[in-house]
Formats: sequence, structure tokens, C-alpha cells
Amino acid sequence: MGLADEIGTVPAIAFAFAVPPGWANSIIPACQNLMLAAHALGIGSIPTTLHATVIDRFHAMFDGAEGRVLPLLHPLGYPAVKYGPSLRKPIAETAYLDRWGAPSHGDARASPR
Repeated sequence: MGLADEIGTVPAIAFAFAVPPGWANSIIPACQNLMLAAHALGIGSIPTTLHATVIDRFHAMFDGAEGRVLPLLHPLGYPAVKYGPSLRKPIAETAYLDRWGAPSHGDARASPR
């Protein structure tokens, strides 16, 4: 069971249209905010570019999208499995400041500047 097999069954899909040039400057943060808001409500989402293989059919179905790019689709729905909170390592284990191995701002061992 993959996304390509299941995308037709999701309850909602958000289309992230943009007007070139510079579309990434607004679309990527907007999509991230959409995903964070959905997650806070218990709704699953995932950015996908699966539509690129059927973009001609997409334009035929949804007239009026000419001159715009569609970099991402976001299927939205309640997950089929239960997910818990995101597990993240402390920043001190994954980020460094100024050079490799140097304590970061999130590291309690970092000296104040």
C-alpha cells in the first residue's frame, strides 16, 4: 500500500499553486505551516510530487491554472495508524555552531556570547 495507490481515497488534497518566478519563497513555508496545523489537529499530511506524471490531465480537469506552477500536492486525512508525538534528538546532538563538534546554542555546555 503506497501513496500512489491510496491518493484517490484521501478525503482532501490541498493544491499548492504558485506564480513564477520565486515560487519556493512562499510555497514551501506555506506548505510547512499547513502540515504543522494539520498535525496539531491530528490530521496526517505529506507533500508529494506524484501529480507531475499526470499534470496534463490535471490541467484538463481544473481549468484556469495556466501560467501557474503546481510544485506540491498535500493529501490530508486522519492516519490509518496511530502516531505518537514526534521524537527528536536534543539539538546538541544534531547541530554545531561555527565548526564541526562545537557546542550549539541549544547545548547547555555552550558558553554565552
